[in-house]
Amino acid sequence: MIWRHLKTILWLRWRMSKNQWRRAGALNAILMAGFVVVALISSVFAFFLGIAGGVFGLAEAEPDLLMFVWDVIILAFLVAWAFGLITELQRSELLSLDKLLHYPLSLSGAFTLNYLTSLFSLTVAVALPGMLGLSIGMVWNHGAPMLLLFPLVLSFFLMVTGVTYQFRGWLATLMENKRRRRAIMMSFTLGVILLTQIPNVVNMGFMGSRNRHRREETQRSNERLIEQTAELNRRLASGDVDVADNARLMKELQEEAEKERQEKRSAARAQVYNGFIHYVVLANQILPMTWLAYGTRQAALGSLWPGLLGLVGMTLIGTASLWRAHRTTMCFYTGHYSKRGRKKKVKRTEAAKPAWLLEQHLPIVNEHVSGVALVAFRSLLRAPESKMALIMPLVMLLIYIPMIAFGDIPKLPSIAAPFIALGVLMLTIFGATQLVVNVFALDRSGFRAYVLMPVPRKDILLGKNLAVVPFVGSITALILLATHIMVPLTFTHAVATILQCLPAYLLLCMMGNLSSILMPMAMSMGTMKAAQPKLVVALVQGFVMMLSPLSLAPAFAAVLAEVWLAESFRIREVPIYLVVTLVELVVVAWVYRRVIAAQAHMLQKREPRILEIVTANVE
Repeated sequence: MIWRHLKTILWLRWRMSKNQWRRAGALNAILMAGFVVVALISSVFAFFLGIAGGVFGLAEAEPDLLMFVWDVIILAFLVAWAFGLITELQRSELLSLDKLLHYPLSLSGAFTLNYLTSLFSLTVAVALPGMLGLSIGMVWNHGAPMLLLFPLVLSFFLMVTGVTYQFRGWLATLMENKRRRRAIMMSFTLGVILLTQIPNVVNMGFMGSRNRHRREETQRSNERLIEQTAELNRRLASGDVDVADNARLMKELQEEAEKERQEKRSAARAQVYNGFIHYVVLANQILPMTWLAYGTRQAALGSLWPGLLGLVGMTLIGTASLWRAHRTTMCFYTGHYSKRGRKKKVKRTEAAKPAWLLEQHLPIVNEHVSGVALVAFRSLLRAPESKMALIMPLVMLLIYIPMIAFGDIPKLPSIAAPFIALGVLMLTIFGATQLVVNVFALDRSGFRAYVLMPVPRKDILLGKNLAVVPFVGSITALILLATHIMVPLTFTHAVATILQCLPAYLLLCMMGNLSSILMPMAMSMGTMKAAQPKLVVALVQGFVMMLSPLSLAPAFAAVLAEVWLAESFRIREVPIYLVVTLVELVVVAWVYRRVIAAQAHMLQKREPRILEIVTANVE
């Protein structure tokens, strides 16, 4: 009965997905068909690729190499699984458990069907056949002990899917609050990105330490060789040895030094390899998701007990997670969900606090611009998607600072400092483009208020542009400060780089305003994902984002001119970078003032169409 229900539910999910893609247009329907074909081909290809890799690629592999191969496969699967989970959490399920309860199914049956249907994903469809194929190849080469891989692979998938299903159920209860849901999504996405970068940071630190040690050894060896060569030359000058003996001794000395250097490198390489294997084996023994890899290593060594213990452990973890998820589901839908021991909270009536931020007035600008800027700033401050877009430069900074601090980065010339500063500034500009290129989409239904406001549209555009300044300015200041600490800038270069933020941002705002007016796109609630993606609009906005780094082109040209004059004509006293930046600031400010007036007229004409797009009812 469960099998018949499962086939029906899978068919229904397929039909609903097909109809959803068909409603989005003929191109999306074609892309969906191509996606299904590619998924099927990938599944079959992964199976046979796993067999070929196990039979031919790992025919004479050592147990440590087999373990490392499984570690890489498991890591790749977990990363793909995590990103797939993020994607699923960002959209509503076609057939959630609530909808399944409308069918003639028991609660336990609906739970089982919902879990089984969650297994049908592209990640599982590619990873499971590939792992089974690799297991077949290892059995072919390494004999009967590798038969343990088949239950190990299945128990691994049971553990991962069981824990994930419990995690999704727990998140479902937390995400009933929409604001909390968006915050959870942002934190989860950020956590996955940081976790995926940990191996890279560790590797850079490890490689840097090894290279520094190797360089120090080479320097000491060269110093000894220089001393011994000087001693031979002294003996030659004093007449203790003739020219032929000196040449022979010099050659022997060089050969001995080279032999000693090679022996030390081999010993250091063996020591590093043994230490690496030790820590990898230790991690495989501790982490449940790597028990599959450790069981493979021990089975290749002839010991089955570690693999059997890992099989039992992963099965127990997966089963316990499913049991806990089932119990939580039963309690939730029968009305007995965590009500014991709760104390009723006494509601306190408090006077409403005034909106302090919205009552302020920005200097220089008029009241209309100030009001729009503060409201938009408050909206961005509360929106997790805007924080996610702007926090990515800081994430990249957190990733690259340890790499530079612990890595083997040679000392850069001072002339490279302004180029590096402009490079990190370009990273910040690119992150801010996501908010500027589709500026009205984040307002969603709130855009009606702007349409009804009896204020000049120029003030609305100026206020929207000013709202992003605190975010971009604070992040840029932190990144430039960190860059200056690692790669010090001269006084004129530091001042010019700080001032360069202003014309670059004004150029970005002019491009973003034009894109927001002519090519608006509705955004899903709580994400930066397009709600109803259209190919032309997506291409135009993507093109504007690609053009955003060009806002720093005059700065790069000024630095290049300064370097050229300094190297070719020895003219180092003229701060060309600073002068060009000041001139650019004046020119861009004058152009921005004229362009935003023209864009205001364009906005007034396009308001009905923009309102229709950004306030569309989307899932």
